Amino acid sequence: MRTNYCGFLLAVTLLGGCKDNTPQPTTVELPPTRIVATVYAAHSSSGNTPCFRAPAATSPIVVTLSDGQLADLVSMEGSMVQTGQEYWLHVYPRIGHRPSCYIDSRNLVPVS
Repeated sequence: MRTNYCGFLLAVTLLGGCKDNTPQPTTVELPPTRIVATVYAAHSSSGNTPCFRAPAATSPIVVTLSDGQLADLVSMEGSMVQTGQEYWLHVYPRIGHRPSCYIDSRNLVPVS
């Protein structure tokens, strides 16, 4: 009985420290008079731009865009997300089934 109790306490102690410390992304507020592009072209030094399921480079890749491939903003409000020092745009790549995903803003060039 005492061994089971000690095992239970050990498990609670070890698992008690487990929690997700990942910082939550925050939506960036833009001034109301600022003109925002709604179409962006992918551009990166490698020629391929990954589009992630969530605004984090550790998130699974949904699709990879080639240089110059276009993507549309999901919405005018709340499409730019800040995670730490990085800014991400929530976009629909212009491909067949159009899944929404996040691209690091450094890999996008505004088109219109």
